[in-house]
Amino acid sequence: MRSEIRNTNGSVLVLLGAGASIDAGVLHTSRMISDINNMLANNPEWIKYRPIYKHLKSLYGKEYNSDNGSVIRGDLNIEQLVGNLTELLLLLNGEHILYPFFKSWIDLFQNLYGFEDVKNFRSKIEDKLKEWIVPNQLKLDYFRQLLIFAKENSGSGLRVFTLNYDKCIEGAFQEHDDITGLLLERGFGKEKQNATWNTRNFDEKNDLDSQPNAEKSKYIFLYKMHGSIDWDRNDKQELIKTNNLSIRELIFGTQQKVKAHDPYLYYVYQFRTSTLNAKLIIVCGYSFFDDYINRILHQSLLSNSDEKILICDYFEDSDLPLSEEREKERYIFYSDILQPQNQEQIKLWFGKAPAFFEFLSMDNLETLFPPDPEEELFFSNTSTEEI
Repeated sequence: MRSEIRNTNGSVLVLLGAGASIDAGVLHTSRMISDINNMLANNPEWIKYRPIYKHLKSLYGKEYNSDNGSVIRGDLNIEQLVGNLTELLLLLNGEHILYPFFKSWIDLFQNLYGFEDVKNFRSKIEDKLKEWIVPNQLKLDYFRQLLIFAKENSGSGLRVFTLNYDKCIEGAFQEHDDITGLLLERGFGKEKQNATWNTRNFDEKNDLDSQPNAEKSKYIFLYKMHGSIDWDRNDKQELIKTNNLSIRELIFGTQQKVKAHDPYLYYVYQFRTSTLNAKLIIVCGYSFFDDYINRILHQSLLSNSDEKILICDYFEDSDLPLSEEREKERYIFYSDILQPQNQEQIKLWFGKAPAFFEFLSMDNLETLFPPDPEEELFFSNTSTEEI
């Protein structure tokens, strides 16, 4: 249907995960934990923390059966590791709500490792995270096409929900400032040091028709659902934008992905509302490991049988094209997670984020929707010059 997504404000939204930033140079979480393992094995400054990691891995690592039948524990992911260390520090310091129940175990742990070692281990990981999330050089050229797509999108602009902490979109926006008439809104209004976050900065710009003619610019509305490397809090506990790197507002841990205060509650509400209103949900780089995100997507697809979700399923170029059997496996994987009303709601695109962003255009996306017979008849009887 030619007008299904082109003529509706908010008809398209984008959800980005870690895979969307890999080609820019941001380390994937699996690479982060691999680097930590390497430092724990070989770096003199890290070796003393190896027993702490092995202890946590023995408790929380995923269980696997080895060839000889014994059970082994896999590595923690970086979010599990940071989250578990944070909870452990609260326990060791007597600040955790469950402290009375675990006092005897805590005393044993204190004797084995000590509070300072746990604290210093977490601090070292925090320092590395800043390097991994914001490397010295980012290759952001492929994000330009996402900016162009935002300019092309109908209505006030494109809503981009990201689970990433990095600044790839912000950096690309600064690098490609030649795309005139496109602005970025993250909730801070004018991006300056110590600017405070406010919902009004989104709400006042979401309705393009309400803006004065001189201010009718398109926007990328960027909702960073798990925090950002340049967020912090002031003395009033207001969220602020900082020019420094800070991990205080990053949500780690796989179990607790939503905090009971803004901006996180606001972003979850906006994500749910936007998915319910969208005709097309575009997903790139998301692993589908966050249960609350999956539930929102599932509810959205159930609410509208005509809604579609287009997923960039990451594959190396050397792995393509996939066999029919492999493609079918991937469709079954996503269908089991999302449980749509019908299988036609899920569309897969196989490849990397740079090529996927190049694919993003209204003309290409409209091919995902079945033709409207009356509309097709109109276009078939109307010459290009008459349109």
